[in-house]
Amino acid sequence: KVNVARQALESAQGKGSKIQSHVVELEAQISGGDPHLEEIRGEIERAKEEERRLHERTQELRTKAERAKSAFLENKSRGKLLKSLLRLKRNKKLTTFYGRLGDLGSIDARYDVAVSTACPALNHMLVQDTATAQLCVRFLRKNNLGVATFVVLDKQTKLPQPMQTPGGAPRLVDLIKPSKDKFLPAFYYACRDTLVADSLDAASRIAYAQAGQRWRVVTL
Repeated sequence: KVNVARQALESAQGKGSKIQSHVVELEAQISGGDPHLEEIRGEIERAKEEERRLHERTQELRTKAERAKSAFLENKSRGKLLKSLLRLKRNKKLTTFYGRLGDLGSIDARYDVAVSTACPALNHMLVQDTATAQLCVRFLRKNNLGVATFVVLDKQTKLPQPMQTPGGAPRLVDLIKPSKDKFLPAFYYACRDTLVADSLDAASRIAYAQAGQRWRVVTL
């Protein structure tokens, strides 16, 4: 993702440079008394508008590139942290550490981006009890492995209840298949009653479909 964003950014910057050069050439023609002044002025305005559009696109791509880079570094750090904790688990030193919540269930690939976007708590680490969480925190601090947020399964008592959704829109938590049934309360903690829609228009309709209630909706 980092490379794709960087390539798109470089492409947009290249196009912007070409447009700027073209505008300079056209302005030189005007100052030189070219007989087609009105046509040239129109072309300059169109070129400047395209330059403005590309500038906005460049800013957008630059932001995406920075976000992709940040996400890459965050995932790399989280991966190192997770591997260390899982190693302790394999060595029977952290038997009630379960792993990254998002790795403890599955969902159809069609909804993967939606659930990742709407439920950042899926990146949290799942443990059985507070004592295990405290052991993990001490281990991470002692070994300079960074920080992590822990979801304590013993404290998650709410389960998703059957409900009627606007237009029968699917609820993300109902689409997740936990690797163990006991993990379901943790997934409900992460997703709550977030619904999923095919498009922004559909999401807007669903979100405000019922008077006095606003639904949280994410698009595919």
